[in-house]
Amino acid sequence: MQRAEQLSEEPTTSLAVLASPNRTTKVVLSSFTAALCATFVGYPLDTVKTRLQTYKYPNFWQCITTTYAESGLSAFYRGITASIISGSTARAFTMSLYTSLLPAYASLLGVANERSTVVTFASGMTAGAASTLFTCPFEFTKVASQVEALVYRSRGLPEPKSMGTLRAVKDLLRRGGFMRLYGGYRYHLMRDSLGSAIYFSVYEHAKQTVGSFLPSEDSKPNPLAVATAGGVCGVISWVAVYPIDTMKSHYQRDLYHHSLASSMEFRDTVVERPKFKISLHMYRGLGFSILRTSLNGMVLFSVYEYLMHLGPPAH
Repeated sequence: MQRAEQLSEEPTTSLAVLASPNRTTKVVLSSFTAALCATFVGYPLDTVKTRLQTYKYPNFWQCITTTYAESGLSAFYRGITASIISGSTARAFTMSLYTSLLPAYASLLGVANERSTVVTFASGMTAGAASTLFTCPFEFTKVASQVEALVYRSRGLPEPKSMGTLRAVKDLLRRGGFMRLYGGYRYHLMRDSLGSAIYFSVYEHAKQTVGSFLPSEDSKPNPLAVATAGGVCGVISWVAVYPIDTMKSHYQRDLYHHSLASSMEFRDTVVERPKFKISLHMYRGLGFSILRTSLNGMVLFSVYEYLMHLGPPAH
C-alpha cells in the first residue's frame, strides 16, 4: 500500500509527460525504434492472423504450412514494407500525440491526475483516430499483400512472378485510383480509435498496478511491470476490437479481389459491406492474434521505456 501511495504522488512517467522540444524528439525517436522492433518480431504472426480471418483453413498449422510453401519465410513478410513505413511512423505519431494530449484533456476534464483512466482513454482515442488518416492506405496495402497469392488463386489467375507491396498497390490503383487505398476506412477508424483508447489506458493502469508490487530504480519503471503491462494492454484491446478488424479484413479482401476483375465484371459487381455481428466466426484467428499482440506490446513498450530512460534525462 505504501508503495502504491508513493506512486500516485510521483510525477507522471515517460508516457505522461511532454515538457520540451528535446523530450518531444526523444519520444518520437524512441517510439519509432520500438515500433520497428515490434513490427519485425510480430509481422509473421500478423500474416497468419490475416489469412485465418479471410480464408478457411482446417487449422492454424495448415495455414502456416501453406504460407511457407509459397516462398518460404519470405511469404510471412509480404507487405512488411508498408507496415514498416506506416506502422513505425504512425506509432511514433500516435504516442507523441497521446503524450501531448494528456495535460490538455486533464485540464479540459478537470482531472488532477493525467494518468487517470478517463484522461488516458480520451487521449488514446483521439490519437488513434488521427493516425488513421495516414495509416489506412498502408494497412490496406499490407492486407492485400498478405492475401494476394490466395486471391489470384481463387480467381484462377496465374500468380505474377513479382508479388508484394508494389504489386498490391498497382492492382488496387487500377480500379478507383488513390482513394481505393482508403477502402474500409470506417472500419479502420472504429478499430484504431477504440483500440488505442483501451490500449493506452490499460497500459498505464497495469504498469502502475504491477509496479506497485515490484522494486524500481529512481523514476525508472520496473522492466517486468512494463513488459507485463505491454502484453496485457495488447491482449485486452485486441479482444475488444477483433470483430471490427475481421470485418475490415473481409471488406478489404473483397475490394482487392474486385480490383482484379475484368472491366465488365467490375461494372456489374458491387462489394457489400459486412454487417457487424458478434460470432465465433468473427474471432477466427484470435489465438494467433493474442500471441502476436501480446508479444508486440511487450517488445514495443520494453524498448520504448528503455530508450526513454537511456542516458541523461531530456530537459
